[in-house]
Amino acid sequence: MATIIPINSTTYEAMNASILDIITTGNYAAISIFTDASGNEYHPDEYGNINNRIIMSISKTDAYTDSSGNTTDAFVTIVFQNLDGTPGGQYVISLTTIDNIDSHWYSLTSVSVPPFIFNLRRKIKGVK
Repeated sequence: MATIIPINSTTYEAMNASILDIITTGNYAAISIFTDASGNEYHPDEYGNINNRIIMSISKTDAYTDSSGNTTDAFVTIVFQNLDGTPGGQYVISLTTIDNIDSHWYSLTSVSVPPFIFNLRRKIKGVK
């Protein structure tokens, strides 16, 4: 099994670098998200367990205090497609993990990009 790593603002930079490493090889980066540090319990959403979902983007927002004095903890948002391991999912969904409130762990995998086949057959005048 792949290494299980906590999702939080401290691990964001390493997560981003790992995703970039995967996509620069020409593959899709896929994520599995867990509710336990041992990686035994997948985090569910409305489409089932978050297992091997293709990552569309990740972002981090640092902790801040708004103009009213309300404090917001740092958080990480991961956007992925709903179909397990399949690029071209029908719906894009996200998970936000808030530091000091939520506990999620992740592992990354590399998913091969399927070959594309183009049908460029067209009739050219005078060519059979």
